[in-house]
This record gives sequence, C-alpha cells and structure tokens, in this order.
Amino acid sequence: MNSLYIWFQNNLDVVFFVYGLAFIIMGLAILMQPVRDSKFKLANVLWLLASFGLIHGTNEWMDGWSLLKGREAITDVTRVSVLAVSYLFLFEFGRQLFRLNKDKYPHMLKRSAELLTWVTSPLIVLGIFIGSAVSHDFWELAAIWIRYLLGFPGGMLISAGFFLYYKYEKQALDPLGVKKYFLFASGAFFLYGILGGFIVNEGSHFPSNLVNTESFHRLTRFPVQTFRAVCAIAAGWATIGMLKIFNVETIKKLEEEIEKRKRTEAEREELTVQLLRSNERLAQLAVEDSHTGLFNYRYLVEIIEAELNRTKRTGEPLSVIMMDIDYFKSINDVYGHTFGDLILKQFAAQIKNTVRRYDIVVRYGGEEFVIISPGLNLKSVEALGHRILEAIGLAVFGDDKHTVKLKLSIAVVSYPFDFALKGMDLIEAADGILSKVKEKGGNRVYCSEDVKNDKSLGHGKDKEASNVNVLKDKIHKLTRRANQGLIEATAAYAKTIELKDQ
Repeated sequence: MNSLYIWFQNNLDVVFFVYGLAFIIMGLAILMQPVRDSKFKLANVLWLLASFGLIHGTNEWMDGWSLLKGREAITDVTRVSVLAVSYLFLFEFGRQLFRLNKDKYPHMLKRSAELLTWVTSPLIVLGIFIGSAVSHDFWELAAIWIRYLLGFPGGMLISAGFFLYYKYEKQALDPLGVKKYFLFASGAFFLYGILGGFIVNEGSHFPSNLVNTESFHRLTRFPVQTFRAVCAIAAGWATIGMLKIFNVETIKKLEEEIEKRKRTEAEREELTVQLLRSNERLAQLAVEDSHTGLFNYRYLVEIIEAELNRTKRTGEPLSVIMMDIDYFKSINDVYGHTFGDLILKQFAAQIKNTVRRYDIVVRYGGEEFVIISPGLNLKSVEALGHRILEAIGLAVFGDDKHTVKLKLSIAVVSYPFDFALKGMDLIEAADGILSKVKEKGGNRVYCSEDVKNDKSLGHGKDKEASNVNVLKDKIHKLTRRANQGLIEATAAYAKTIELKDQ
C-alpha cells in the first residue's frame, strides 16, 4: 500500500494526464457519433456532455502542467475560468437530462424538474462571481463555489438523469443491451459529483475548512485526483457504451432504407411490367377489331405487304380469301343490330376454327372478312374456300330465341398465279372477284379463272361488230344489272320471310 501511495505521490502528473484524457476521449467519442435525426431525446443534449469532457479534460491537463512547472497568476486565472466553463456545461447537461422525461415523472420529481429552468445556470454563475468578488481571495473562493454549486449538483442531476432516462425509455432501450452502461454511468457521475464537486481545496469557511482535499488525503492516504481519475475513466467507458444505441439505430435505419429501396425497386419493376403489358394491350387494340376479336383493316394493310415481300423472297405462294355474308342486311332489319352483332361474333369464331392456326383472319369491314393464307397455292386455297362454305352452311347461328343459317360469297386469289406488285393488289383483285360472285347470287367460291370462264360475266365484243351490236350489248348489260338488282331484292325479301317463319 505504501509503495502504491508513494507512486501516486511521485507521479501525480500522470494521474492528471489520465484523468483529463478519459474525459477528452469521452467528448470526442460523443461528437464523432452520428446522432442526427435520432428518435432518442438523449441525442439532443449529449453535445453538452461532450463540451464538458473536452473542456474539463483540458483543465486537468493544465493542472498537471502547473504541478510540474509551478503556479503563476495568469495560469491560475485561466484554470479557474476553464473550470467554471466546464462545470457550467456539466450542470447544464444534468439539468436538461433530468428534464427529458419530466412529463412521465411522479408529481414531486416533475415539479423539481420544472423548477430547473434555463435561467438556473446563469443565476448560479452570477451568484458565484458576486460572492467571490467581495471575498478576500476571489479565485480561491470562486473555484470552491464553482464545485459546490455547479459540479456537485451537476453530477447528482446527471446520475439521476441517466437512471430515470433508462427507467422511462426501458421498452426501447432493453432490446439494445445498454442497461449496464446507463446504470454504470449513473453511479460514476454520482461519485464524481461528490469527489469533484464536494471535495474541494481547503478553505477558510464551512464546509471547505472540514471536508477538503487535505482531509480526504489524510483519511484515504491517496490524493482525491486518483479517485476522480477512476470516476472519469468509468464515466467515459459507460458513456461510450451508451452510444451503442445510436449505432444500432443507424444500422436499423440503413436496413430500413435498403428494404425500402428494395420495395421501391420491386414496385418499379412491377410498374414496368404493367406498363409493358399496357403497351402490348394498346398495340393489340390498335390492330384488333373490338367487336369480333379478329384483326382489323389497319393490320391487314401492314401484314399483307409483309407477307407478299416474304413470299417473293422464299418463292412460296400466298393466297387471299375474301368473303361476304349474303343478305346480312335482312338479319339486322328483322332481328335488330344487337342480334346481328352476335351473329358476326359467332361467324368469326366459326371461321377461326375452320382455317389453319397460322392463317390470318381479318374483319375487312361490315360483314366482309379476309383470310390471308401463307403457303397455299390456288388449288389449295380453293379447297379451303369450299370447306369454309360447307362449314358455314352446316352451322346454326343465333341464341335461345332465334337461330339463322348463313350463306357466303367467297373470292380467292393466289400469288404468283394472280400477279401483284403490292400486297393490296391481291386484296383489290379478290374484291373485284367477290363483286362478280355477288352478281351470280352468292353462296359460291370463285377465283380469277372462274370469272374468265363464266360466259354470263363476260363483256367482250367482236372487234368487227357494228355499232348496233355495241348498242345491243349495252342494253343487255343494263338489263342484266336491273335483273340482278330485282333478283337480290326478291331474294332478300324471301330470306326475310324465311327468317320470320321457316
């Protein structure tokens, strides 16, 4: 024990250095800790404790320097001033820490916290300087009362503040495993408040004339600075341990931010998928007939050119079927357009079931439809046309109230048998043949050869015919057209009667 006592006595400057270093490290650790936007109220007042640590640590180093180099008046003034500022920060931290959860305190504690307003610290400092100014030794008395009125109550307030803060924030702090740090800090600052704020230099008045550093030395045989250094190390260790709550909080925020970004990225990807689907749907709607679900005229114009170009490159044939539902107007007239729309839907479905899966079915307009059949020659497309005609003739269309049978006029063309420079040339050729089929009364399949071979559709004349023969031919043509119109009108009327009463 004697050897230890002798060592401390001979190395008191080392004690001052360690004492100051502990508080400076505590202050730096607090300032370097990211506490911005923390949910813990403690983060808002820790800067006061950091300021105390840095300033008071510097003060202890100055005391150690004075011990080595001797005291000087200017040094003493500086030391007392620095001591006053450091303990002012200590007291202010204790005051604000004690008030953090005052709304949760019992009545007496709450009332005590409310009395510790912001003017408390300035009033104490003012009282110290006024009282010291009228004394015989200003700096000695000032140093004593700074410890009594700022250091001692500051340590007590910090001790109580840490204990109460943990008590009323237990639910949030318990999962972080920081209980021992709060309790240890509470105990360390309690002892430091006594050793640093109540054990003062020997004075001429009570209680400094009885309880002072000299009486403490005689009682323990160790300088009080030794115990203050131990308290400083313990307080610094506990305070740095408490900072764990902000590390955990920061990590949690980062994890939440990462998770939020993942959710945002997932939502963005989902929106992108939805946008792509919407674009696909819009593109589909742009080329789809909304009523029958078949391709529309716009798509026909695009695809027929593409298919003809492909056909020219590969040398394969390309065929087109154009069909028109005979006497469809009478169905609308008798049963209404709603029923007529139903028939068109059913007809479109029947056509799709009849053709090959890679044939392209288009609603050309009204009750006219076009089928583009890549790879089929004229003979094959004629066979397909007859198969469609037969399938439609056997099918029954309608609903539970009304049913009808349909007949078709069908025209077929096939490249290269039917010459075409453009894809729409095939469509126009098929349209021309379809007109001839309608003139013959419909319900049949015609190709360009059928039109050429049909004498009744011929318009040739003998190069040596006279003007009379020409006139006769024109009269015959007009008569035939009139007869055709009368036939179609009569057939439509008969069809109407058949639909009403079979």
